Amino acid sequence: KHCVSSNDREVVGEAVRALIALGHRRIGFVRGPRGFRSAAEREKGFLEASAEAGIELPSAYNAPGNYRYTAGIEAGEALLSLAEPPTAIFCSNDEMAAGVMSVAHDKRIDVPGALSIIGFDDISFSSLSEPALTTVNSPRVEIGRRAVEALMLTVDKPNQQGIEIRIPTSLLKRDSTAPPRTGR
Repeated sequence: KHCVSSNDREVVGEAVRALIALGHRRIGFVRGPRGFRSAAEREKGFLEASAEAGIELPSAYNAPGNYRYTAGIEAGEALLSLAEPPTAIFCSNDEMAAGVMSVAHDKRIDVPGALSIIGFDDISFSSLSEPALTTVNSPRVEIGRRAVEALMLTVDKPNQQGIEIRIPTSLLKRDSTAPPRTGR
């Protein structure tokens, strides 16, 4: 069995450490759907980086998601309505980050002045949003190309031992993150 994957856990840890380096301690998390490897890896990366920094994730800061915009709206409403809302939110994909951004806009919460947001995937919206979304690039074309190569290996050499191909991803720092403002 061949596997093509990216370094989701590591790069989400990098994203969380970037928020911590800016001074954020109240960081919310919008997770992906249960049963998805990508969602599990991203959640592990988030929790590991938070734990390394001595930050405990309150259950109210861990919002469910399903990689859809509407889940981002629901998570944004829940997280930003808390008595002590997060100063930063990591979303497991950009579509949900767009939903959180929309809620922040509706509530007149300045991004990134009062709330930092990071997504994952670098979909076209990410660089076009206002502010431009800090996100993790996910080289989907390269992942697809390498998956086809792995599939062809299965056809050409059906008895070959499985290989794992890891495609590196990286954090793209844009305009949706800043140090937390005091008083929020």
